[in-house]
Amino acid sequence: ERLPWRLTGLLVIGLGGLAYLLSRADEFHATPLIVFLAVAVPLAVRAAPRPLALATLAVLALLLVYGTWNRVSALLRPPELDTIDVAVADGAKAPPGDARGIERMVATVQRLVPTGEPIYAATRRSDLVAFNDPLIYVLAERPNATSLDFGLLAEPEEQARIVAGLRRERPRAVVRWLDPISVRREDNKRGEPTGVHLVDRHLAARYRPLVRYGDYQVLVPRR
Repeated sequence: ERLPWRLTGLLVIGLGGLAYLLSRADEFHATPLIVFLAVAVPLAVRAAPRPLALATLAVLALLLVYGTWNRVSALLRPPELDTIDVAVADGAKAPPGDARGIERMVATVQRLVPTGEPIYAATRRSDLVAFNDPLIYVLAERPNATSLDFGLLAEPEEQARIVAGLRRERPRAVVRWLDPISVRREDNKRGEPTGVHLVDRHLAARYRPLVRYGDYQVLVPRR
């Protein structure tokens, strides 16, 4: 009852962020909790008793050290990045090999698939999907042939929905994203292979590889 109302609200958000992190412990799910700590810790220093305030200040100091080191490292040892020369990329950058692969993949897809017609962005294997790459649709400026961008895409029900969408739309090109991160094992449902390969079997039966640019393989229908 003695906590400032701002801190009380932040604690509620922080608990949500903690649950979010525990559901999938990676850098993406950790970020909301780090932002919460950066805002809540200074408020907690003012509201806490002296011993707890000192401990809270120590946490704040660690956050400041981490943030400073992160920025200094980026300044002194910046990663090698090139601008992605794609209309909608708007100056976004990627490692040189990936940037060139994206550019060539987008050019090929746009040549094969008329504006407004769908494509599909598949992953390395359909029974284990830790990450997928829906940005392919944005970069290529082509819609998704299925209704699924996110979720537990390796589950049998999801694969069945994907295959149904592919059969209905019959996209003229499928981009297979082959980055190993897409099959990274995790200690959660995403990291457990389902043993189901409905999408893989459909693509093998209906499509053939045309060309590969780095982690991006373009498939076209079999004649």
